[in-house]
Amino acid sequence: MSKDNNDSNKLNLKNITIKQETPKDIILEENWSKLMDKHELRYELWSILKLFNELNVTEISHLVKQSKSTVSRVLIGMENDRLLISRRGRKKPEDGEKIPPKYYRINVDLFPGNK
Repeated sequence: MSKDNNDSNKLNLKNITIKQETPKDIILEENWSKLMDKHELRYELWSILKLFNELNVTEISHLVKQSKSTVSRVLIGMENDRLLISRRGRKKPEDGEKIPPKYYRINVDLFPGNK
């Protein structure tokens, strides 16, 4: 093969761009900070859920000494931002509950290094 033929077979790496997209369900550290800064209570709720793993609104409101409505509003916002996930508990007839409690926990799937 001639030198000219070899040169034409070489890749011109200067014109190649590798684009790596971050999966949409992963929150990067700088995005996490922006999401957490939306409300001053978010850091405290995050810390409590990190410590206790899963709690309901009543349990959390006792720990942070805030009203259930405030805690619930902030937790729902964090869930909408995909920072937390929730599940419904079971009704306890002996407690007279009409609506089963909603339990919140940190969405560990968003942080691959934290599993």
